[in-house]
Amino acid sequence: GLSCLAPCSGEGAESYSAGGFTWKPLTNGTWSVFTHWTNGLTPTSVATRILEFGGSGSSAYHATNNIANPFLLNKLLFSSTSTATNVIAGSPLQFHGSDGGIFKDGSGGSYIVSNSISLTSNIRFWGPATGGTVALASNISGAGALRKDGAWARRLQGSNTFSGPVTMDSPGGFLMYDSLLALGTNSLTVSNGTLTAASADLFQGSGGAYRTALVSGSGAVWTNGSGLTIGTNASVTVASNGWLASWLGVDARETVPCALTVTNGGQVLLTGNSFIGTGTSNNFALVTGAGSFWDGAGRLSDKNRAYMA
Repeated sequence: GLSCLAPCSGEGAESYSAGGFTWKPLTNGTWSVFTHWTNGLTPTSVATRILEFGGSGSSAYHATNNIANPFLLNKLLFSSTSTATNVIAGSPLQFHGSDGGIFKDGSGGSYIVSNSISLTSNIRFWGPATGGTVALASNISGAGALRKDGAWARRLQGSNTFSGPVTMDSPGGFLMYDSLLALGTNSLTVSNGTLTAASADLFQGSGGAYRTALVSGSGAVWTNGSGLTIGTNASVTVASNGWLASWLGVDARETVPCALTVTNGGQVLLTGNSFIGTGTSNNFALVTGAGSFWDGAGRLSDKNRAYMA
């Protein structure tokens, strides 16, 4: 396992210890079998538990939680350098502690976490890994927000209900989501790194609640090659050298004062034919401030009762 019990300093590195609860590489099986762990013990379900899953080479493994439902823990440590995608599966996981989450180390190595996940506080995805993807394939629930740091990719695939918000602050990193359901009902902030959707996306409020998105700061990009529509009860702000790159629709139907604001050097790059407004409702987009930029391929249509300042 890694060398430090708590975050430690030294050449700027941050690391943690699983206390010997490190999964033996290339072992397929269940967590309850003590010989599957390097310390020869079966881990118990406690809020401070840290588990490590490494790997190397080109072969994958499946490690299945059959100990507790849910299994309580503080962190998962992912330290693979493998070219394979390892799978964590089985009964649900419940993260605890203000420093809880998934810490990724190593030069690559991808993982699928197919367990459903519940939060008792905010959760963080971070670490010095220089590649690989961690996909959360099932649902995430509970009272907590999601934050992504680090130059690697996290993918949200479930229909999630966690209380949010979602924050992306990862120079060189990626946050991917398969549909708006993956963000739950939450607002979104991208201040570094790239946010990308897997398919055409309708960004709108849920259950009458409003949803906002902020893309701000040099290196912050929200991209969707299949298109983005800003829908009812939603607003997007692109500011301070942030980028929104997509074909774009603004169809908020008068539910917000201004559905899209591009300000203070924010930039919108249209990748295909786009529109503001519909034939039956007022829709607003505002481009203002020094350095703000709107350009790109495709045609922009100002449909009936649409306004752009």
